[in-house]
Amino acid sequence: MSASPAPAYECVRVPARARVAGAEVVSCLGGLTEETLRRALASGDVHLMDHGWCGDCPVSGFAAPWADVVARISAEAESLGLAARPLIVEAPLDPARALVPPQAPAAAAKGLSRRQLFSRFAAPVTLDQTAAPDALAHLPGQIAPPRLAARLDYLRLASGEQPLEAQLFPAVDLPATADMRLAAGLCPSAALSLHALPQSDVLVFDAARCLGSRGCRACVVAGAIVTPEGEGAYEGPVALIERPMADCPKCDARFAPVRGARVCDPCRKDTELAAFAHWLMRRAPVQRGA
Repeated sequence: MSASPAPAYECVRVPARARVAGAEVVSCLGGLTEETLRRALASGDVHLMDHGWCGDCPVSGFAAPWADVVARISAEAESLGLAARPLIVEAPLDPARALVPPQAPAAAAKGLSRRQLFSRFAAPVTLDQTAAPDALAHLPGQIAPPRLAARLDYLRLASGEQPLEAQLFPAVDLPATADMRLAAGLCPSAALSLHALPQSDVLVFDAARCLGSRGCRACVVAGAIVTPEGEGAYEGPVALIERPMADCPKCDARFAPVRGARVCDPCRKDTELAAFAHWLMRRAPVQRGA
């Protein structure tokens, strides 16, 4: 019995007669996602048919547009000890046979009538009265790509009882003086999160939730160094920074105690100012000349 052919992906520009039998047709091989390739690899090697047209294609614009995603999936499979790989199959075809790439229908330009324009300006503006007063309160987890959670589930399933390697995820190195609250507040995927304990605040990092972008606003502001691969084993959420904290008994504000301070700095200054004013009021009047 002959083995069934490996799953294959063909560009939509390839004529039907020139395609591999049973191949799935996609608008561009460069548009294949990691999730798509993981699903296909479950049944063995996956073939991406390269007919040599990508470099001159108006859709991709450069040769091997699949290179990044194929490299990531191949490295991932190697780390997990999986045999299946995405393979590039070179099958040159005469460019003259390439079909015209499909074009998205242009949206018809439609302006507003005079009545519609003034009606829009006259519409009442409603404010969200339930919005949190803290400008950073809504930011953690604002972006929660489902692909990150799906990828972690896939990796855990594929690795079986073996621990996942940290090289499958980005790594972040933060300076000890980083603003933990700002970093956690700006992190778009909640990879950085701040946890308040009775006597300390802890900045926790979960590499599996990290987008791995070196231009991430949270990491730039915090002065973090982002590397595409970690070292050792993935341990889940880990504490990056732990800083002693306390709750001010006067105003309930969270503050970092310095030299055993029991109240926050603003309350300390208020107390000193009140004591100074009281001292001025109790001073003996200055005797002036007779």
